Amino acid sequence: MQKEALQHQDGVVASTFLLKDKKGRAYVCICHPDTNISCKFLSSRLGVGKGGIKDAPESVKDALFGSSSHIALASMISCQHPFGVLIDHSLSVEFWIGAAHGKGSIYLDAVHVSQLLSDKPIQTVDFTCDPKIDRDNPPDLKEFADSLEPLPKEVLEDAKNQASAPTKDTASCSKKGKKSKPATRKSTEMDVNTLASSLIQLISETRPEDDEAKRRVRADIIMQLNVLRNSAYAEGFRASKI
Repeated sequence: MQKEALQHQDGVVASTFLLKDKKGRAYVCICHPDTNISCKFLSSRLGVGKGGIKDAPESVKDALFGSSSHIALASMISCQHPFGVLIDHSLSVEFWIGAAHGKGSIYLDAVHVSQLLSDKPIQTVDFTCDPKIDRDNPPDLKEFADSLEPLPKEVLEDAKNQASAPTKDTASCSKKGKKSKPATRKSTEMDVNTLASSLIQLISETRPEDDEAKRRVRADIIMQLNVLRNSAYAEGFRASKI
């Protein structure tokens, strides 16, 4: 969804998806679109055994990031649940990362993404590597996996209830993305006036007596303001490099 929205822009559009291991730990993978990830190899490298890691159910994505269809950078920053971040070492230049439909997407490099997510466990990974693992060569990512806390019980229970239903996104561990054009610097400036107008309209259309609608509107406004805030952070980071 984000790739299609940003297809008119130059530069790499990173693939961002969520995995969960059998111990209930969550991993956000930020990858180059051409990287082919094998869940079989990744399971071994994390030390969680054969078939120990899979795509997270939609209920887990929704609980962590407020959406079952995409993972925005703003959602990762504001998430209060534990998860680790695995960044593809192939993302050696600036890349697009952000929200669905390209709205609020940010153009950063891996260093600045790591700084924005500095309170989360982060590991740079060569996803194409298949290291030898035996008694003398322990899994190279096991220490990282062991440092993570499992998700809350209620989140895992919802995931169990949804386990029998197929997820919409099952390609993250088996397919490559489309090739991207060489990265060039682009502005990530957001249209503040447009965002303000949409929020005002959203509030004005909400009935005062509808508590559920007000709750949803509040969550939506907080999410959009977080996108705006983190876009401002990103611009600050980039300005500091000039």
